[in-house]
Amino acid sequence: LREGRWGRVFRVGTVGYGLALPLPLRLLARVSGGRLDPPLSALASALGLMGALLERFAIVEAGKVSAADPRAYQALTAGAPGEARPTPAQQAARGKAQPRFKAGLAARDTAVGEAVRRWARLREPAEG
Repeated sequence: LREGRWGRVFRVGTVGYGLALPLPLRLLARVSGGRLDPPLSALASALGLMGALLERFAIVEAGKVSAADPRAYQALTAGAPGEARPTPAQQAARGKAQPRFKAGLAARDTAVGEAVRRWARLREPAEG
């Protein structure tokens, strides 16, 4: 949204039609003493809606263009200058250091689950 066709649509639509034009129209409607209020307010509202529509359209279309460009993704996910990406062997070594998933472990099996059960028992009305 910073460059290209959809960047221009975003800037003109959002900032121009959605923000910059409606503000002076609303101020002019207030200053006019009420005689121009209905048509200027309607025009300002229509411009605001058009700005919002152009913003959404530009975001979706720019996303499509970005998704079609693999180099844009690579540039976004590149490491810091001078930093090498980890090799598959380094990634595998990091993965082994992570705790393994325990099958069957649920919240009821943890200290948090126990604390919730205790709190629920305290909240139950006393019988008897």
